[in-house]
Amino acid sequence: MGRTPANNSTRAFRPYRLWLGSSLDTMKCLTKGGGDGIWGQLHDAYFLAEGDPAALNGVFAQLRKKKCHWPVMGAKGKSLEPIPDGPLPKRLIVTLKKPSRTNEVGDK
Repeated sequence: MGRTPANNSTRAFRPYRLWLGSSLDTMKCLTKGGGDGIWGQLHDAYFLAEGDPAALNGVFAQLRKKKCHWPVMGAKGKSLEPIPDGPLPKRLIVTLKKPSRTNEVGDK
């Protein structure tokens, strides 16, 4: 989401978990992270966020209404507790092992 002068309260919130490895069967969850922008942890995952702090607090308040925990905020040079290790979800492994179906690409 980009910010414009007319909409300087634009916010973006992107939770994620990362797995590293050379094959789906040997992937390991990245449990330690850091950053220098607006980042932190929420529900055993990391997040990146951008935007006006008041608008982001509104996003976090909406999550709270859905019975989510308040995020643990990170900061440049700040270490947070590692997130729990966990395997790739089985459903994701099955999906990633399926060959993708694409439309034929013409000479363009």
